[in-house]
Amino acid sequence: MARILGLVRKIYEFGKWFVEVDARHCELKNNLEELKSKVDDMDKQATKEEAEKQGKKRKKVINAYFKQVKRHKESAERVLGRSQEGQWKVERMWWVPHIERHRREGEELFRKGRELVEEGLTNNEVRTRGEKLLVGDQYVGDNTRGLLESTLQAMKTGDAQCIGIYGSVGSGKTNFMKYLYNEIYDDKEGFKAVFWATAPEIRQPDHTNYNKALQKRVADGMLTG
Repeated sequence: MARILGLVRKIYEFGKWFVEVDARHCELKNNLEELKSKVDDMDKQATKEEAEKQGKKRKKVINAYFKQVKRHKESAERVLGRSQEGQWKVERMWWVPHIERHRREGEELFRKGRELVEEGLTNNEVRTRGEKLLVGDQYVGDNTRGLLESTLQAMKTGDAQCIGIYGSVGSGKTNFMKYLYNEIYDDKEGFKAVFWATAPEIRQPDHTNYNKALQKRVADGMLTG
């Protein structure tokens, strides 16, 4: 009895695939069209946001999603090609499970795309560099060059976390820092983030107020370069 029931079930599945092969084929084609339209709309929206809003950049997950959809589309089109209408229906029906699997995967990708749109396609780009500063080479003598090299070496090795520069007005302190900044700016491997920020001037400062003011200056430097 169990064998008979099992045989009946197989015959039922066989007959169902025989009848559904064309319908499933059409459903997968429609699914791919909807998915293509979703990707095109997402790409246009992300590109528009990047162009209209300064500092906006599409999320990496969006490009990863596009690649995933591309792989799915290529695989689904191969299945559709191998189960095309020119074949005998009995031969084509064996592709029904593959067609159905790709259809379900396509629906899941479509839902994922909708979720990504709701979460936002772009975010604020994290800047790692400000802008290089203009300073004339005529201000760099042998002594200054020697100090720059020793200071850079100390910063690269981690021996110096903070550098203090003192001298009389007009002695070249700011120019020295500009040269140092430009040297560090060009070393992307040694220094991941480089910004120019002017230290705040606070009368009778305490550590709390000064630190807050300094943090704001650094944040402003990251925004303006």
